[in-house]
Order: sequence, then C-alpha cells, then structure tokens
Amino acid sequence: MTNLRHDLLLLICTATSLHVVVVCGSSLNGRTFYDTLAHLNDDVLGHDTMQNIIDTHGHYKAEAINGTHSVITVAEALSIKFRAAFEAVSKITETLEVDYSRHAFDATGLKSCCKLDDSGMEYNFLFKKKVNTRQPCYLLPDETLPRSKIPTSATLLNTFSNNFSKQKHIKWQYYGTDDGVFVMYPTQNMGACGAYDPRFRPWYVETSTPLPKDMVIVFDRSQSMNRQRMQTARDAAKTVIGTLSPSDRVGVVAFSGVADTPSGCYAEELAFATADNKKVMNEYLETVEAAGGTNYVDALETAFDLLKKSPEILSSKKRQKSILFMTDGDADGNHDFILEKIATLNAALHNEVIILTYGTGNDINARAEDLLIKMANQTMSDPTKGNITRGEFTPVDREVGLRLRLGFYYRHLSAPDRQSAPVVSAPYVDYAGLGVVVSVCKPVYHNQQLQGVAAIDLRLADLLSDVTYYSNGDNTYAFIIDNTGTTLHHPLLPNPSTSEMVDRAIVSISFLEPTADQQHIIRSMRNGEEGEKTIETKQVLSRGNPHMDGVTELHVRATYYWRPIANTSFSVCIVVREGSHVMKPRRSVKAETFVYHRLDLQPKKVPLCRLGKKLGTRKTSVVKFTGAAFRDSTLYLNRIETREMVQRYEKFIMGVPTSHPNLKEAVRDAVTLTERIDTFWSKNQYSYWRFIAYRDGVFRLFPGTVLASNYDPTIRRWYQSAVTQKGKLVLTPPYMDAFGNGVVLTLCKTLVESRPDKTHLDSDMVVGVMGMDIKLSKVKHLLSTLFPSCDDVDKSFSCFIVDTNGFLVYHTDFTQPGNRHFEFVHITEKEEDIAADLINKRHMTQRACVGLNTKKIYTTWRINIETTVDNMAEQLAYMLAVMPETNVFLGMKKVAPPMYAICHSCTLEANIDVPRCTRKNKQCHCPCYVTTGFHRCQNVFTSLSDDTSMCTPAIPRLSYVSPRKNETAWAATLPLCYTTVCADMTLQSECKHYVDCEWCNSQNDGRKTFSCVNRGTCPPPAATQQPPNGIVFTTFICYVLLANY
Repeated sequence: MTNLRHDLLLLICTATSLHVVVVCGSSLNGRTFYDTLAHLNDDVLGHDTMQNIIDTHGHYKAEAINGTHSVITVAEALSIKFRAAFEAVSKITETLEVDYSRHAFDATGLKSCCKLDDSGMEYNFLFKKKVNTRQPCYLLPDETLPRSKIPTSATLLNTFSNNFSKQKHIKWQYYGTDDGVFVMYPTQNMGACGAYDPRFRPWYVETSTPLPKDMVIVFDRSQSMNRQRMQTARDAAKTVIGTLSPSDRVGVVAFSGVADTPSGCYAEELAFATADNKKVMNEYLETVEAAGGTNYVDALETAFDLLKKSPEILSSKKRQKSILFMTDGDADGNHDFILEKIATLNAALHNEVIILTYGTGNDINARAEDLLIKMANQTMSDPTKGNITRGEFTPVDREVGLRLRLGFYYRHLSAPDRQSAPVVSAPYVDYAGLGVVVSVCKPVYHNQQLQGVAAIDLRLADLLSDVTYYSNGDNTYAFIIDNTGTTLHHPLLPNPSTSEMVDRAIVSISFLEPTADQQHIIRSMRNGEEGEKTIETKQVLSRGNPHMDGVTELHVRATYYWRPIANTSFSVCIVVREGSHVMKPRRSVKAETFVYHRLDLQPKKVPLCRLGKKLGTRKTSVVKFTGAAFRDSTLYLNRIETREMVQRYEKFIMGVPTSHPNLKEAVRDAVTLTERIDTFWSKNQYSYWRFIAYRDGVFRLFPGTVLASNYDPTIRRWYQSAVTQKGKLVLTPPYMDAFGNGVVLTLCKTLVESRPDKTHLDSDMVVGVMGMDIKLSKVKHLLSTLFPSCDDVDKSFSCFIVDTNGFLVYHTDFTQPGNRHFEFVHITEKEEDIAADLINKRHMTQRACVGLNTKKIYTTWRINIETTVDNMAEQLAYMLAVMPETNVFLGMKKVAPPMYAICHSCTLEANIDVPRCTRKNKQCHCPCYVTTGFHRCQNVFTSLSDDTSMCTPAIPRLSYVSPRKNETAWAATLPLCYTTVCADMTLQSECKHYVDCEWCNSQNDGRKTFSCVNRGTCPPPAATQQPPNGIVFTTFICYVLLANY
C-alpha cells in the first residue's frame, strides 16, 4: 500500500500542475471547463503554436481579388473543356459519315456488350470498372430489323482510341442508329441483351429534335381495351415519357366515356419532365383500368386545355406542341363535330399543335381509320389562324409494335434542316457507375437523312472542376447557368465530385440568387452578355449538417462578374464579397521532410505499426491532398495513386527540379508551414488523431495512416462548423471513428492568415482548421474530475454538454453500458423539460432552410444565452452555463421524473434524413421537416418568404475504403502503435472496434456486469472472481487524472 499511496500522490500532483481544478458541490463554472479545453487546444493540439508558425514563417502579402481577371480565366478554362468535347464528338460524326458514304462498315470480330467474358478486360480507374480499350462492343434491341448493320470500322475504332488518349476527361463514347443498333467504346459488360434501345433515350431524342417539347399523351381506356392491350398502351406511354428531357413538358390523358388525368397540378397543366414528375405519371399509368365508351371530344378538350393552361416560358427557343393520340376503336359521336372541335381548340393556340394518331389492334375499321387520318391532317382547321403542321396516322396491326411506333414520335418532329451544333444534355446519373454525367451529342447524316446520334459522356465533376474548386479568398464563389436560367453549378447544389448516385435537382438560378435576379444580372447572363455589378446580397454558409444544424446567413455587399462561355449556351459568374483578398507568397519555400499518407507505397520510408486495423506510423505525421490542391483536379480524382506519383509529389514539395505534378504552388507553402508542427506533436504522444486541414487542399494527420482516396476534410461537419464559427473552440457531437478509435468528439478551431505582429482581426481570412479527436469516455472522466456532482454515486445529478444547435455533445447516458445511441441526439429528445423551458424563455429559437433536392423545409434550433441560466432553485432544477469562446454550453440537472413532457420526442440517426414534423407540438420538437410550397409541374418553389434561405448541400456519406486491398492483413503483422487500454472503453459499440478487445458479460454475486477487456481474458460465465477494490480504485484514479492526455 505504500507504493500505492506514493503513486496517488504523484498523480494528484501531476494533475494539479496540468490545471485540473476540482469544483465541489452542485454548481457549474463554464470558465473552468473552457480553461481545460483551451489547455487541450494549446498544449496537446498545439493550435497557438501552429498559428504562431503561420504568423512567423508565413511570408505572404495580401492582394485584392481581380474579379474581372478571375471570371475571364474560369470562362476560358471551361470553354477549353467544352471545345475539346465538341471536337471529339465531331470527329466521331465525321468518321461515321465517311464510312456511310463508302459503305465501309465491318463488324468482323466485334462482340456483343451483353455476351462478354473477362478475356481482354482490365480494371480502369477512369471508368471505375473492367473495360477493354482495344475495341468497342455493340447491342441490339429486341425490335431491331434483321437487315440492320452494325456501324463500326477500323477508322471508327481509331477515332475512339485517339479521343480517349488525347482527352482523359472524356469517358464513354457511343453511337446509336436509327435502326436501334448501339455501339460503345470502350467495351464493357452491359448485362441483359435486347433491353437497351438508344432510340428511346433522352440524349438521342433531344439531339434528333433539339427544340423543347410540350406534349400530351392521350390513350384509350374504353371497355374494348383488354388486359393485354392496356398493358401494351401503358408500356408505350412509359416509353415516350422516358424519352423526354427535363426541359420538355408532358401531360397524360386516359379516356373512355370521360377523360381522366393524374391528380393535382397534373390535371391543370403540363409538367416538366423531371425524374420526379416522370415517376408520378408512370405510377398513374399503372392505375388506369379499362371501362366505358370512347369519347374523343372530352379527351381532346382535356389535352388542348393542358396545353393552353401551361404557362408561357421565356426562351429564345420555340416549343414544339404535340398530341399523341392512341385508340383501338371508333369514336362515340359525329366525326365532323370532332374535327371541328380540333379546329377550334387549335386555333386558340395559333394552330401550333401537331397531332399524331395511332390505331391499335384489329378493331380499327375503315371508318375509324379515316377519322384518325383526318385528325392528324386537321382537315377542318383554318390556316388563317396559323400555319398548320400536318401530323400522321400510324396503324399498328400487332399490339406488340405499339411501343416501337409510338416511341418514334420524334421522327415527325425532327428539324427539317441538318443540325450541326452539338447538344449538351442535362446532368443525369450514369447507370454504369460514373456518377453524375452530361452527354455531348451530335446527329449523324447520310444523303441529308438522319442515320443516328453520336455522343460522349463527361463526368460533371471533371467538367466543372475549375468552378467546383474555385477559391479565391473568403466567401468568393462561382456559379454557371444556361440561357434558360437553369443552374448547372452553384455552391448550394451538391458538389458533383462528392454527390451520391441520385438525380440532381433542376433548379432555376432565381431561387439561388434572388437578389441578382432582381438586379437583372441573371437576365444579362441569359442573353450571353458580360458585365459586373456591386449589390447588397445574402450568402448562405454551412454549419455542418444543414438538415440538423441549419445554416448561417450573412448579409453582405458583393460584386458579381459574369461572362459567357464561348461557343456554348452557358454563362459563368464569379461573386466576390467586399473586402475579400488573397494571400500571395513573397518567396518560394520548400519542405524539409514529406511523408505522403500512402504508407503502403513507401513501406521503408518510416517505421510502420498498427493503428486499430490500419497501417500507421508514430514517427511522423502524413499528408494527403484533395482535389483543391491540383491545377486540374480531374488528373487527381480520376487516377489511382502509384509509387511514381508519390515520388513526384515529394520532389515537388522538397523543391527538387522535376516535371510539374499538377500541384498548385500554394500547396508547397501549406505543407512547409504545417510540417513545423510535427516537432510539437511528436513530443506529446497523444494517441488519437490530431490534424490540420488547409483550404488549399492539404490535410496533415498525426499519427500517420492511410486515408481513403475520396476523403476531403473541407466538406466534413467539423470543418464547416469551425469555419462558420471562426475563432471559437468548436466541439462536435460524438460519432464512431471511421478508423477504429471508437466513439470520439472533435475539438477544433480555425487558423487564420499570417500577421507578423500577431494582431489578428475578426476579418482575417481563414486558411484552415486544426483539430483533435477526444474519446467520449475521456470527456466523462474529465467532467467527473472537474465537477464531482456529475458522477454522483446516488445519481442525484446528471451532466451534459450541448452545442449551439441543440445537439448533445455529451450526456451521462452516453457512457452507460449497453448504450448505442449517441450520434445526433438532440436536447429535445433527451432533456424534454429543459428544452421546453429554454424555448419558453426564448433562449432556444427555431431556424429554417429549404432543401433543393428533397423539396422540404428543415426546421432546426439555435441556443443563444449570454449568461448562465441557473434554475436550480426551481421545481425543474437545472443549470446551463456559458462556456465563453466556444460553441457549447455546460449543463447539469437534478434527476427527477419528467414534469412537462410537452416536447415531441423523436430519435435521429446518422445517415438518415430527419423525421417529418408532427402536429403534436409545433413549438417543441427535434429537428424535422415539413413539405414546402413546391409546384411540381412548374418545378418552382412557391410561397417562400424573402428571408427563407436555401439549405447548403447535405454532407455526403463517407464509408472508408482502403486504397490497399490487403491493408488489414498487413497491419495485423505489425506491432501496435499504442497500447490499447480496453478498460477505457465503456460502450460495447466502442469496444468492438478494437481488435485487441472484447465485450465481456460476467457475473458477480449473481449480478451481471459488462465491461471491455483484453481479448481472451473474459472469464467464463461461472467465474465470479473480481479484482480487489483497492486495485480498481487505483486504476480509476489514475485514469481520471490522466484522462486529458
């Protein structure tokens, strides 16, 4: 016991020297806890040391941003990419047109894309799958004619190959013929044969008929339509709907004795052919059943009414109006009356509507056929009301041919003149796994007849990399629109390089830039003009997860610089906030050491060890680059890193003359500055992550480990929270560490621009964020040490930490054995009474923002108190202490049965959208959503107030995928970087993340106990032996007093 007493005295003295101050009683002192966090920030993380390094060694000078030069540079970069894509697709069309004239097609040895094996196939990182770049492949749909030729040749293969070798941002290259033959390069396995028909894809139809379409699909649902005929009609209508692009509008009318349409706005007007609207119409088609007569008049009146009531669209392009009319029988009523009705209805629309009629099955007699022909020709229409465009009647003898015949509607709408300009499609999700892409398409002609459409795919992330990673000082950004005002890119839309495989929202720029719209900036951009204008506007910044944390709004003065992108229908705008500047290095620097995070590619560079299940090193920190570090991010994002690439990175950073590895000069400066913190980190062997994320695309991590190639710290919750709350110590809610460290919190703070005199201003530009992970269990012991009431044996009190958004950073229940719910726990869920009281006292207020993709209004919370709320003398006994210069508050409550329970409780989960708000209690509920006023047909938001903000993009889900397949097995052969103390793990979910630990269920005096123990040391169920109490006490005291480190 003498040794034990000596150890305790030593630990207590050590703890005292480390500023651990114990506060007795049931009171809280926010400053005390802040001092401890500040101590961690300064003496363990080294934030002040790093800021001093930047101030002392960051040889920079501030320069005002030249917005005119910036917009010219970005517009030219985008123009070069578009021009390269246009040239590539033009070379394909030129090759094909020559081959047609020479009859030079030869498909000898060519394989079907649906009948491939792995021979000749190799994984290609550009396509993210196995492909064969030495030849194309082909597909034939079920409806292809036997005489159809496969349009391929040696010259076409050569064109494909040259495009691919010269333009690495070009992905799939393909050609679809008027017969339905599809040729693709490079070869890939496309699954089921006969299922894919290029003629019914939006890229093919939009290129064949470049004018936007207003269309009504009318089909017969009378009693004569038996089950097979109805299903055939449904499939045909779905095929037509599937051909439409988001710029087209469509309506559906099913008729028998009366006409019917989908409900809601779909019964009042045409709807833009967005993914959501297509889904609604397809679902409606499945509900239509056969019954009743054949009332042509009601069907036609409804169809023309949809066309007439649809709002006019301001555009330089005229819209093609058409009605596709399907029936299997003669009309009820007088034929002349029907034709006169068409004349009257179309005259009201200046005879702009083309009518295409289809007679299906054997019940179409001569009389019915005659009517359908006259309807298509509009024989009774008055040409003085406008030029009449004759349609066509198509008899369909076999019902199985209806889909094919109806799907060819666009042949009657095709432009009469040869089209030469390439067509750029709206962004869509590539089924082959490339993410969000756009297609650049061009028609192929022979003897002035359309033969098909050639196209290439570009990843939107590659195309827009110059804009996505545009960063030229604080709060500057760029956006792109087309000549209709539709947004191609904006910071409030998902980042194309990180967005998930979901269709992007088609959004008008007027909702993202309402002030610029009101100031006629958008009109000028749509007209293809250039200019600049300074206005008062609102900028929206992320606070982390927008659906749970909300957003921050800034009312600022900014200058808009806009310019058209040459030879396209797009225009780009750079927005520069007043007072923004950039920091330019005064002289070139070079690093003394450099270790890239790919330890697996340089195993002898530093001693390796095992961090959880990963490769690691305690010798030094490691550096990872993100897309923002590169001049052309596509050359990084689309490549697998090799040993040679890492060596080129190192030579550049170390200042060795070498071919430029595409890295920006600012990257060398960031690496050189941040390497100086290594000495500090190495002296303090804190076993969990410490890191620096620079805005210039540099991420430094200690201890070192291999990171996922797609990891970008600047889009993570902790980074965005710190930037939005610049200068504050920010604590994040707990989460499960992706690298095996169990449940952690992140403590972080911004780093700002260099000032040699160290007199920093609120306006200083953020250059990065510095942070460290803290174990949840350590927070518990730290609180217990500082505030003994937080660990009261009789559970009279419980403590919690809550952030300004209302999310619990720590709660006593989080560390209870068996607890698995600690992520995204809101105060309205866990402490309903306190939340209700804070809301009643206006200490907690609601905020809201609109989700662009989800069409929902997300309600979030903000806690704002300036002095400690002391409610300990009241029946609801609690205290909420202000922690100065942080984003959190320290809370304590006296445990008692719920008093009010008026909050609507709910459970939030990571990676799952927040729940719908209920009517149970509108004033007190966890973060939730309500459906917003959104006109689905017009694809516009309605009834939004001027002060309603759009949500920032949701943080993408990140699942760690090691760039090294055998990393876990390799790591298992290495010694541990740090000794794992299994007893530190109080949660089962935390314990199981350590390969050296296991969750133990044992019994003592008939009572079950749960604990995390070293693997293989858990006693069998019958064992009841426990260590002596003194040893347990010693372990506890030692751990508590050293928990900070």
